[in-house]
Formats: sequence, C-alpha cells, structure tokens
Amino acid sequence: MIEGSWFNVSLLKQLEFCPVIPWILARTGYKEPETVSQRAGREVDLNKVVQRLDLKGEVLKEVFLRDQRSGLSGIVDLIVRGERVTVVEVKAFKRGSFGHFRLQLLSYAYLAYRTLGRADRAVLWIGDEVGLDIEVREEHLRAVEERLRRLRRVLEREEPPPVERECGFCQYRRVCPRSSP
Repeated sequence: MIEGSWFNVSLLKQLEFCPVIPWILARTGYKEPETVSQRAGREVDLNKVVQRLDLKGEVLKEVFLRDQRSGLSGIVDLIVRGERVTVVEVKAFKRGSFGHFRLQLLSYAYLAYRTLGRADRAVLWIGDEVGLDIEVREEHLRAVEERLRRLRRVLEREEPPPVERECGFCQYRRVCPRSSP
C-alpha cells in the first residue's frame, strides 16, 4: 500500500490530532465532509493577503506541488517568488491553538523546497493577521521528513494504531475502529 503511494499534506496534519485518522482515510476511503472553515477559506482575497504581508515578486495562487522522492503532495494557498520564496497558508478563522497548522505550513514549505529549489519563509495567515512567521531552516525540513516516516509506519499497519486520547468529540468516532461506543 505504501510503495509508490502519494501522501497529501492533510494526512500529515491529521496525524497531529490522532494517528488513526490518516489510517481511516487511507484504508477505508472515507471522505471528510467539507467544513465551514474550508468554504470560508476559499473566499479570502489572496491579493489582499499578499498586500498586507508586503510580499514582492511573482505571486502563485493555489499551487499544486508534488515531490516524487517523498511522495508528498498538496495545494499551497500562496507562493511568492521574489528575492525570497515565501509560502503562505491562509485560514479564514482565528483559532485558539494551531499546532497542526504549523505542521501543514512547514509541509508546504518542504514541498516548495523540494520542487522549486527553495523556501525561505513560511507564513500562516489566520483571519486578518499573521499567526506564524517562520524562517525556514533545515531542522524544519527534517521534522517534516520525520513526520512522513511516522505517517508511513501508521499506514503500513494492518490494524489501526492505538489512541491515547478521548474520542468523544472526534468527527471520526462513528467510523473509527478504536472509538468506544
């Protein structure tokens, strides 16, 4: 199942919540329902984000990137190529915590680095402000590669991995083999 497989960045993001989620998505074909946040995110004016961040250079919007070596793929909201290459992930609504978005953002920076040759800066735009602004370093790229290895281990399992947290509010609880009724 793993050899030659493609992994969407969203699987890595889901891995941060619970390792069973990417296992369910890959093994069962279950499709996540579109969220209000996803719909709202498509309505954000990306030109205004570029302007507010004062980014200069060639603006690429909703760019599909795919890295042959790692098998990682995803659609980056914005890439601005000027003196520096800046990757921007846009979220319509502010959140209390966004660690999983940090991984998503760094995964897009990894893809830009692997496919475009560089990624200098990664910005998470949340609501109408900067949530994260990261100078991309080698350690960030290595962290994404480690998460990819972890994802592969999860997806190679015949049985879903064990869970360590409460499933009561998880949207997957009805389809999760690890969720208790």
